Amino acid sequence: MSKVRRGSNRDRIYRQVNELLELKSKYGHGPQIKLIFVKCDDNKHELDSFIDYWEGRVSKIVVKQMYNFYGLNDSDSTLKWYKEK
Repeated sequence: MSKVRRGSNRDRIYRQVNELLELKSKYGHGPQIKLIFVKCDDNKHELDSFIDYWEGRVSKIVVKQMYNFYGLNDSDSTLKWYKEK
């Protein structure tokens, strides 16, 4: 993740989203939480574990293909909706 999102910290982001989910559960309501995974050559190996971890916890998981200035980084340009409650 840090290679794709410079300055980000995966563990901190996961912890903060989980804290939000705990608050939502505690109060019985809250925002719908949608996570977007921007797939590229540098992180495509993380996709399955990302889906496995978040599926069933969040409202929606969306996987998008990363675009660059010249077009797609990968031949798969399909927008995939993995999870929707």
